[in-house]
Parts: sequence; C-alpha cells; structure tokens
Amino acid sequence: MSSATAAAFAPPICLSPSGTVTAVVVLLAAGAISGLAIHTYHESVHILSTRRLHENDDQSRRVEESDVLSMVKILFACDIEGGETGVADPKDEDEHEVQDPDTIGSGHTMITKGATACWETNTKWSGIMKLSAPILGLIFPRIVSAYWLPELLGEVKTCVVPKNETGTDDTPNVVRTTAECGEHTRVIFEKDLTYNLWTPLQLKSLSNVEFVFNGNVSLPDNVSYVESVVADANLYPGRWINFQGTNVTLTGSEDPKQGWFIGNGELWWPGGAANSANKGRPHFFSLKVDYLRARHLKVWKPVAWVFSMGGSHVWMTDTLIDARSEDGFPFNTDGVDMSASNSLIDGFTIYNGDDLINVSPPTTNVTVRNMYSSGGHGIAVSCASGAGGNYLFENAVVEDSLIGARFKGALGTTCDLSNVAWRNFTIRNTSYPIHFIENYVDQEKGLPPGHNVSLAAYATNFTWENFVGQTGQSLKDGSCISDPCWSSTLGESTDKGMYLLCADGEHCKDFHFSNIDLKAY
Repeated sequence: MSSATAAAFAPPICLSPSGTVTAVVVLLAAGAISGLAIHTYHESVHILSTRRLHENDDQSRRVEESDVLSMVKILFACDIEGGETGVADPKDEDEHEVQDPDTIGSGHTMITKGATACWETNTKWSGIMKLSAPILGLIFPRIVSAYWLPELLGEVKTCVVPKNETGTDDTPNVVRTTAECGEHTRVIFEKDLTYNLWTPLQLKSLSNVEFVFNGNVSLPDNVSYVESVVADANLYPGRWINFQGTNVTLTGSEDPKQGWFIGNGELWWPGGAANSANKGRPHFFSLKVDYLRARHLKVWKPVAWVFSMGGSHVWMTDTLIDARSEDGFPFNTDGVDMSASNSLIDGFTIYNGDDLINVSPPTTNVTVRNMYSSGGHGIAVSCASGAGGNYLFENAVVEDSLIGARFKGALGTTCDLSNVAWRNFTIRNTSYPIHFIENYVDQEKGLPPGHNVSLAAYATNFTWENFVGQTGQSLKDGSCISDPCWSSTLGESTDKGMYLLCADGEHCKDFHFSNIDLKAY
C-alpha cells in the first residue's frame, strides 16, 4: 500500500478540452509528455501522443500519429477461442453447476481450455505482440523443446504421494515421495483427496519433474498455529510451499472441484486492519525455477501473497485465484510478484484485494496477457532500484477495482525502466483506470529516514494503447484504513480516468497514448 505524498513534486496541471468532459487527465510536472492532445468524442476523452501537434480550431485539435508507437519487433501470440470455465468452492461437497465464465473483450475467455490447446497444438497463430526488444523463449517451438513436458516424452516414471491415514501432516510424505522418485519423473497428488500441508513444504534441487495436482492441497486452518510456524525461522523459510530447481512443471486439474490449493484466508480476513499488520500471515508459494511450466493452477482463499516467481523462463497458463471475501477485506492478496525474466503468463483470472501482478527490476522480458481482474489494485509495474524493462501487458478486463494499469515508483529512490506497454484494456467501475506515480510510499512502513525525496524513477518509452471503459463510483476500497486513504492522489476525482505524476520531464520520456476512451461512471 502507498501514500501519494507530494514532496518535491509540482502542483497538478489539469488539462481538459472545451465542451463536456467526462474523464480528464491529471499531470504533475509540466512538460513531462511532449505533444499531448485531448479532445472530446462521444462524451469521452481520447488521448493521442505525437511529436507533431497541429492546431485545428478552437474546439478541437488534430494529431498526426506517426510517433504513437515505436515498438516494432514482432513475435507471435495465440488467438484464443471461447471455452468455458467457472469457480466452484473446493470445500463444497454438493454437486452444482459451475458459475458462468468471466469473459474478456473481443471473444477472449479467461481460463479456457482453448488457451492451452492453442499453445499445445500450435494452431491459430497471429502476429499480435509488439516489443522493442526480443522476448526470449516465447516462440512456440522453443518453448516445447525447453520445458519439461512429460506428455511429449512417452512413458516416464510415475510416483503417487500417499495420503497420511491419520489425517495429519502430509508434508513428510510429499518430501519423501519426491526424493525417492528422483529426476525425469511425474509426482501425482491423487484425485478426491485433500493433502494437508501442516508444515511448510521445501523441495530443492529439482530437475525434470512434473507435479500433477489431481487432488486438493490445504494449508492449516488454525490461525494461531500458522502464526507460530511463521514466527519460527527453523520451520518457515518465508513461503509455505517452495519449489527450487530446473525444468519443473506444475499441472493442476481441469476439474473445477479438484486440484485446488486451499489457503483458508477467510479465517484471517475478518480482522480487517489488524489483519493487514499481522506479521504472522503466511506467503503461499515461492517458485525459484529456471524453465518453470505452470498450468491450470487454482488457489482458493489465500491468506495473502500468492506467487513469488524467481528463476527465469516461466511459462504459466490458465491460472485462477479466488480471494473473494464475505467478511473483511482480503489485504495483500497479490497474485504474482514477478522476478523471473524471459517469462510469459497467458490466461489469468483473479478476485482479490491487491495487484494481479507486479513486475519490477532487474526483471526483463515479461509478457502477461488475457487477464481478468476483479476487486484489486491493478496490473502493476514498480521500481525502487536497478534497471529493467521490456514488459507487455495486453488483453485485460479490470472491473470493480481500485486501479487498472498501474506504475508505482518509490519516493526517495531511483531506478531505470524502459519499454513498458499496457494495451487492449477494458475497464469497468475502477477508481483509477490509468495510474502512474513516482512518489509511492508504503503506508505501513512510511518513508525511511534520510531518504532524498528528490530522487525518482526514470521511465522511458511507456505506452498505453486501446483503453475503453469507465471510472469507479468511489476513490476507495476496503484497504483504506487511514485518512487520507493510502491511494489518495493529487487532483483525484471520479470524473478523471488517468493520472500521471512525474518528478519532471527528465524522469518521464517518450510516453505514448493511443485510443484512450474512458468515461465517468
């Protein structure tokens, strides 16, 4: 969480066209963007960026779009066709129909079988990704040859994890089975069983192993016990489930009642603000794997912080995280903290109370596409130190959320980010559809003493393209536990769809906007 502190930043400059405006731009620091033009069209605001701006008349301006996008490297992506999905409570023993799927614009559907089938059968290809530098490892033939996919190798040794007959901790059985099975193997969690990980799971030095989760996996349902484990450094390595190695595949079940990772977060969330400060909350996954293939993973009610991605060359498809709460706000239920370079996430649905994903330096070459996000804090890039870039986020539906496309540069630090793009976003009932700030402060930690607040992130060649939708009914969500709210932004209004807070023109260069159509709620 953050506070939009205005130290060392210029006062807001609000740009608006003549006539009725239902969404406007807020800029801090004049001159941060060259050639910004705004005009009304169908009761909405469209923003185009160019280096050549021509006056047309007093009512509007005309823009030459010759320099809207400078990213020209074409790779290949997969067109996804339909498919069905839904969310069913893995703890519900009754048979029932799966809920209607959440769909993304232009015929794309989240968490569909079509996404995986398309990658695995190499069908329906089209050039829809544009990047300023090659993203390594994303072209299909290279993916197939680089990742551990047992189904392409014929028969492999298979080992089944036995369920503890006493109904207690299954972690020792998982560790023992994995060790005995060895390399070039498949480890299976059986269907219709729930494995209890009462103690943290650490699997290290893995090589060429697939884990198949046909059954469910559950964290403990005793809050005080979990807090005691998290407090014990001899038991808890920082995450509850830890995979480390090379060429590891994690395969979930496509059955909506099977293959869930159950976090029991609903036992924690009623604590509200007290919960957000609880240092005894467990982080769920640490995946420090080079060449990780993750598919069909489903997470039910995580306490907080779901996937921490390390290593490199992650290929993740058809992921579902459901952190919807009926009692208390699900604080810090971030989907992915991405530190793995050369990675692709394709097909990601999340209901939560924080970022869908956050990517930060020194990570490079990351593509995330075909996303659905509800209730959260956006598809985010953050920057506090180091250098990174070449990030593409495309094809997203964000609704009932606080933030859509998000950048947060930490106040009092400096870093260097380049070649970042958000495109093809549908925004519904979201407080800040486009939110870029260079004065981010963690509300819980505050600004460390001695930091030079004049320092800021250097952001170069950022692109926002094809945004359509509406702002939110309010500028707060359940994470607001202070006054002003941590997300409060200078010049904010439910009538404004875009916020750019730059330290100065040197820190924000070559920003490009195309087809931005945002309306007030």
